[in-house]
Amino acid sequence: MGFEYFSTKQHINLSNEAWSCIYSDKELFSPEGKSRSLDWLLNTIIENYWAEADATITEKLKRSCNTYEELLKRLGYKENEQKTLLSAYRYIEKTKLVENIAKKQFGTSRKFNLYDKGEHNVFEILTRTCNEEKYYKKQGDYLRALFEEYASLSLSQRERIIFKPRIRDIEEAINCSKLIAVSTGGKTYRFVPYRLVDDPVNGYNYLVGVSVGENDDLASGKNVSFRLSRIDSVRDLLDIRRLTSEQKQQLDKDIIEKRPGFVYGDLIDIEVLMTPRGFRLYSTLASNRPIYSEIKEEGEYKRCYFRCTERQAKAYFVRLGSDAIVVSPPSLNKSIRKYFQKSAKDYSSFGSK
Repeated sequence: MGFEYFSTKQHINLSNEAWSCIYSDKELFSPEGKSRSLDWLLNTIIENYWAEADATITEKLKRSCNTYEELLKRLGYKENEQKTLLSAYRYIEKTKLVENIAKKQFGTSRKFNLYDKGEHNVFEILTRTCNEEKYYKKQGDYLRALFEEYASLSLSQRERIIFKPRIRDIEEAINCSKLIAVSTGGKTYRFVPYRLVDDPVNGYNYLVGVSVGENDDLASGKNVSFRLSRIDSVRDLLDIRRLTSEQKQQLDKDIIEKRPGFVYGDLIDIEVLMTPRGFRLYSTLASNRPIYSEIKEEGEYKRCYFRCTERQAKAYFVRLGSDAIVVSPPSLNKSIRKYFQKSAKDYSSFGSK
């Protein structure tokens, strides 16, 4: 069973908040320098999330009732008591789920195309696999509930949904201690994966592990991390490399001390002089923000001291411009100065045409 066949062209009405989230994700989850289509994102959400979503009431009820039944068995209820309690539980859960989808938030209507061919046949899921026609009057109502639920999730959860097949490959490589090739940003790395972790500050997921040269042993590898949505492909190199307990301990330490996105590089002491506006920006912009260890007042300015990687400091403080001057180390001061000099030159060149 499933929704009746109509057309692969689908109109969908979503709240403005949901559309804002979806269009943002379309850019965030596209390869660097490219922009994927709305069709790609919405079809990917359906394919990867329909079976797990609360909006898919049939599947949600099945999972909830199975969990409740196992609990009743462990608590020692008799079979007839289990059936009575399970029936009541199912009715309450079903009522709650149906009432939830009845809370419609109308906003803006847009059209997209359902994939109906090849490996990613979403139309097949909706018309044959997904049995939601008993709860929704039409296919569009179900998709509205599915997309609204997706948009309510955290960035980390949404990223894991969009890249679900890639996560399966990564988890298999981790469980089997496989050496893999990770391609990202036009480069390919020989890599032994350790953990897939989310950064609670910026919301992204990172694959953390050890990168090794083609002729190097694992002991000489470097701890690195890749953002999940920036990985272009993962390929099995048909080789087994097992991380030692010491390497795993160091990776865990780097994840905590450096943050998942900045595992590569040493921790260094950094000194930054901030204007009042710079400190207000620092207090507001949380993504990739290093944490200061000490602050000294110098009139209206604040001299702040940090201990983080040079890569994290540069990624963050260039956003604050002249309101946050990196005083030391000199190498980082020089690197940021060159960055702004190049930017000024590029702007001057463009403006003179």
